[in-house]
Amino acid sequence: VLLIVMRRLGFQSEISYVPLGVLFWFAVLESGVHATIAGVILGLLAPARPSYGERHFEKSMQPLLDSFRKAHGAGEGERGEAVIGQMSELLHGTEAPVNRLLRLVHPWSSYVVLPIFALANTGVSLSGDQVNAALSSPVCYGVLVGLLVGKTVGITGFAWLAVRLGFAERLKDVNWAETAAIGVLAGIGFTVSLFITSLAFGDVGAGHAARTAILAASLAAGCLGYVALRVAGGRT
Repeated sequence: VLLIVMRRLGFQSEISYVPLGVLFWFAVLESGVHATIAGVILGLLAPARPSYGERHFEKSMQPLLDSFRKAHGAGEGERGEAVIGQMSELLHGTEAPVNRLLRLVHPWSSYVVLPIFALANTGVSLSGDQVNAALSSPVCYGVLVGLLVGKTVGITGFAWLAVRLGFAERLKDVNWAETAAIGVLAGIGFTVSLFITSLAFGDVGAGHAARTAILAASLAAGCLGYVALRVAGGRT
């Protein structure tokens, strides 16, 4: 309720939402509901409108730029710093809080939180016996083929078909070899693949084989995709 009231009152500082967001997340976690639901709700409640519109930004920024040039040319350092402060406030108010928060959190969530979350929830034992058991299961090879071959063929094929049928246009700076390389990289699909595995396989052995294959396919797709992009980039 407090989050809704704050949004209605026009609170634009993302910092003011953090303490309540943490408390809300903890309350949802303790209630027995999956804590990710709290993240979804918080995302919907975060302010999505900036304080200033694009027209106001365009109209206000030009005079500030002119003032800064004059102050810089006259050697008036303090005045120039004051103008920079005004420009900073204008930029801050023109960006929606939810976009600003997303920009700040994205590097941490993408390169730290998600990898740790994925690795912590794989549930894969890489002992020799477990790996041998996974390699003897057809599920392992099915997942490998699906991620490494299926993703590449599917993405490249549907992209080509969409262009041929006129539903889409291929970018002039992107060739089909690069599109195929992106399809290879799509085989990484780590977190979603693990989630689908947990839903699809009730058998412990099959689930372990699938998770082992996902780890192997993700590593292979990353390496092969990198090489493919390096090679395809020279054909543009």
